[in-house]
Amino acid sequence: MILCFVQHILPGVVEFRQENKMQLFEKIRNKWDRYREDQAIRRIFGPVEKISVKRCGNDYGGFDVAVDPMADAEGDRKRIVYSFGIGEDLSFSEAVDKAWDCEIYAFDPTPRAAEYVRRHPLSKKDSFHFFEWGIADQDGIGLFHLPKNEEYVSGSLHAHEDVKQESIEVPLRSLHSIAKELGHQKLDLLKLDVEGSEFDIMEGILESGLEIRQICLEVHNRYFEDGSLRLKKTVDSLRSDGYHLVSLDPKDLQEATFVLRL
Repeated sequence: MILCFVQHILPGVVEFRQENKMQLFEKIRNKWDRYREDQAIRRIFGPVEKISVKRCGNDYGGFDVAVDPMADAEGDRKRIVYSFGIGEDLSFSEAVDKAWDCEIYAFDPTPRAAEYVRRHPLSKKDSFHFFEWGIADQDGIGLFHLPKNEEYVSGSLHAHEDVKQESIEVPLRSLHSIAKELGHQKLDLLKLDVEGSEFDIMEGILESGLEIRQICLEVHNRYFEDGSLRLKKTVDSLRSDGYHLVSLDPKDLQEATFVLRL
């Protein structure tokens, strides 16, 4: 492990030459702590199964999508895609729409996101549908915290350090409730970028009765003191339900793709 760590930090050692010993020690300690945290997260996720994936979207809002589950849709049926958490970036939906014959249902309760979507060309397509709903474990009204940085758009139901303490009320729906209203029993692709709520809702999603062939998930364990425990519980639940990890962002370890093996 020490050898791997040395190899990890070696490119930055030259930068330390002109600094005093205390600064050098502090930087090495921080690097070591981050390295250990990353290794712990990798162990939680476990091995990545090597299958064909296609990058859909840009570096900010994109995910790797497993190709075979999308290509194997029965007959001429359109793939059903649910995308939660849009912000001001529809690159993922655009790429999925271009790659496969889909009906895309996008969800985001953030006022700025709703305005962005209404102006976007994709919203003019008959196969794209947008709803100003957040996702939760049950229907209701939630307190939604907007970001402190006015340049950002992503808010959260959790009052973490990057959002304001004051909040706005937004409508929330469970996945079961949404799918029932829209008339879906099966989803080909579910994308979740919901700023920490993924840990609250995953159990309900897996118990919803829906067959979800693929889940693209951005995790936000960094928002919580017990983030590693929340992440482990979520990954363990997915694995127990037959999902296999087929992609993991190698840099930040936040974007993961899981495919259901029936």
